[in-house]
Amino acid sequence: MDVTIITGKNKNLFHSLKSKYPSFNTILYTDKVYEYMQSSDILISKASGITVFEALYAEIPLYIINLFLLQEISNARYIAKR
Repeated sequence: MDVTIITGKNKNLFHSLKSKYPSFNTILYTDKVYEYMQSSDILISKASGITVFEALYAEIPLYIINLFLLQEISNARYIAKR
């Protein structure tokens, strides 16, 4: 199994994951998110609006975790119904 984790601009998370899981492909911010999605079998993420839209556009399964904000809960409910 190949695992890619995109931590965005969170450098602390990047360094923590890079040291704990050296076999994972852990990267910081990238403008190639769509390319990573296209090569993925599943996306595991929170339900932010941009992430949900990109996953739907890329037509990959989305597993939602860490629902916290009201908007993320609404996004998760929307995609669950559809």
